Amino acid sequence: MKMGDLNDAVGAIVGRYHDVVGSKPSPDNYVDAQDSDIDDLPVELLDCVASHVPDIGDLQRLSLTSKRFREVAEPYLYHSFHHELFNKPRKLHSFLRNIIAQPILAGLVKHVHIEDMKQCAAFWDMTSWRAWAETHYRPAIDEADRSLLEKAAHESSLISPDGDLGDIATDEEAQAALLLSRVVNVEELSLTLPAIHSDRLLLQRMRVLVDHSTGLQHLRTFSPSYYNFEGHVAGGFELTPISTVFRLPSMRRIVGTACLEPEDDAFRGFDCPPGSSTVTNIEFFRSSICPKAFKVMIEACKGLEVLYCDWGGHTVGWSEINFSIIGGALQSQAHSLQQLTLDCRKHYDVWPEDEEVLIGPLGSLKNFKQLTMINVPGVALIGWDKDRIDGFNALPDILPPCIEELRISNWAPGLDEQLSMLTAVAKEQYPNLRRVILQDVEARSLQQQFDASDAHVRVIAEEADEWDHFS
Repeated sequence: MKMGDLNDAVGAIVGRYHDVVGSKPSPDNYVDAQDSDIDDLPVELLDCVASHVPDIGDLQRLSLTSKRFREVAEPYLYHSFHHELFNKPRKLHSFLRNIIAQPILAGLVKHVHIEDMKQCAAFWDMTSWRAWAETHYRPAIDEADRSLLEKAAHESSLISPDGDLGDIATDEEAQAALLLSRVVNVEELSLTLPAIHSDRLLLQRMRVLVDHSTGLQHLRTFSPSYYNFEGHVAGGFELTPISTVFRLPSMRRIVGTACLEPEDDAFRGFDCPPGSSTVTNIEFFRSSICPKAFKVMIEACKGLEVLYCDWGGHTVGWSEINFSIIGGALQSQAHSLQQLTLDCRKHYDVWPEDEEVLIGPLGSLKNFKQLTMINVPGVALIGWDKDRIDGFNALPDILPPCIEELRISNWAPGLDEQLSMLTAVAKEQYPNLRRVILQDVEARSLQQQFDASDAHVRVIAEEADEWDHFS
């Protein structure tokens, strides 16, 4: 095809696209391939056009411009599925019908996001939602589709004799679980959980899928987060219902927001044997996780690379932060850990009321050969004891040999002196160290000490953030 002909063909596609996206989708919108130049265009060009259509509705209309465009648009149309429960179940029913009837479409789905209903003008709390739901919410599947969905549920072990997994025909959470069993290649799953029902039936059904290996076998990223529909300050989801995902064969990253695992519960029901999980990243934001829960998660991993926790006591409650327990568990990951962040600045009680109370540190990180970035409070490194009778190792003697960035988010007694000691050995013991980031300190003197020892370390002073505990 000559360049002029190509430009004319692209112009025709663009013109046809604008005509169609403004009309109601219908099979009548198809362009007869015999009457268009689309057959002459390379598939790479058509794919490029489809990839630049951001709106799903427009992409659906574009797929109706020709059979070839439908073929290139389908991977984008079915790549992601975002569904809001208890609001528009017909959307879920339609999607289920398509992927069950055409398994090739189910195989295209890579990302699924399921969330609870959001506050809106029609309903703003549970009371108003129930009033709205009496006349607007219809989760029952059409009779014509019922046998199709029930057969698929049987295949996925989602129909139990005692009915404890819910009725596929009328229960939208059961229908969402059926969706997860059919999208065999899904790699990312996001669940936005409400304040109520922390042991959601959907999570129970996910456990069935994992136990029977009938779903989620290619899942790599799982992102549960807490959504407070009622507007309360405290709340959150518990870890136990999601613990099953640690046993999935392809799981790599677990990213939670507003998890609540208080000390007394200690992550009961965790069923992943130590050293067996493929999870490499554990990240929790605005959460409250007790060290005992972290211990079982950390030790379950074969090779943890990233551990991140942003404790947020004001949003999900209080829990003790015991660095010694976390440090002990991390020793099982000394061969693989690359980044460590333990951020306590949003927590209720970062420091003890009595300054003579002993706070144990993480312990030595000398044998962590891959660990290059540390972001922790000062006490996590050197501990806290007014009279320094604890016998904890000094800062220059505990850092990993390949460290590149050291970020200390909170001051601790004796930290200034230990940082000065670090400047004397940094060049020899920590040749890769390039940045030391501190909060609310005067960095000039420390920078001069690093410069005097010929260490190529930049000292950065940051102002303490004005934390928003609710964002």
